[in-house]
Order: sequence, then structure tokens, then C-alpha cells
Amino acid sequence: MQALDTAGPDLAGTELAIQEYGLPNHRLYAALQERGATVVPVPVYRWAFPEDPEPLYAALRQVSAGSVDGLLFTSANQVSNVLQAAQQLGLEQGLRQAVERGMLIASIGPTCTEALQDQGFPVHAEASPPKMGQLARAAVEAWRQRNTGTGTISG
Repeated sequence: MQALDTAGPDLAGTELAIQEYGLPNHRLYAALQERGATVVPVPVYRWAFPEDPEPLYAALRQVSAGSVDGLLFTSANQVSNVLQAAQQLGLEQGLRQAVERGMLIASIGPTCTEALQDQGFPVHAEASPPKMGQLARAAVEAWRQRNTGTGTISG
């Protein structure tokens, strides 16, 4: 938004199609609308809750029991699905307590990080570039740094 405000065109009276990658970016839409634009969201694909949620439920039970040391999130939608499942099972408080106890959280990239932070979760590592291999590398480096006091958190 800063770049648009500084060097971009006047948005008043414009119609902007915004290609969505997963969850809608309501903050972006609001900022554009504040500048007079009409926003037309264009979803490319839709994420859905898993058809078989039992693996997710089992993982959440382990997280809530305190037997998981870290979570890696691969999309903003995954954040929503995890919270929805935790709520359905009555485990949201347990999930949040595990996070408060210092469970490591790694994110695939900026959009996922924003979704985690919006839900009050700290992000200890973020992949850069946002790729699966970089996510694993960033999580391992964050884990090493936490447990040995050495290393860097990077993707």
C-alpha cells in the first residue's frame, strides 16, 4: 500500500480484480476500498476441510497433551482448519497452551505467517523462499538454535 500511495495511480473510482491464493486478504481489500477502489475477489481455488479429519484430530490430541514440540504450517488455510478442528474437539485451549509453553511454530511464508499471527501464534521460523524444503530447513535451524543457542533462523 505504501508503494501505491507513493507512486501508484489514484484508485478512486477504479475496479480492481484481486487474485486470491487461499484465504481472502480482508486487510488489503479494506485498504484499497479506503482509497476509493471497488475490489472484486477472484478465487483461483478453494481450500476445504479434510474429507477424513481423523489424522488432524489425532495430531491435535497429541499437541494438546504436550507431546509435540513443533508445528509446521504450509498455508493460511491450514491455520483455519487446525483451529476449526481444535474447536470441534474442545482442544483449542490445549493447543494455545502448548504454544504458550514454547512449542516451535514454522510457517511456509508471509501469508501463512500473517494468518498465524492474526490468531495470536508466534512464528519462530519462516521459509524463504516459500517452498516446502525451505520450510523444513528453517524449522530445523530454529530448533537447533533453540536447543543449542547456535545457528540462525533463515530459510
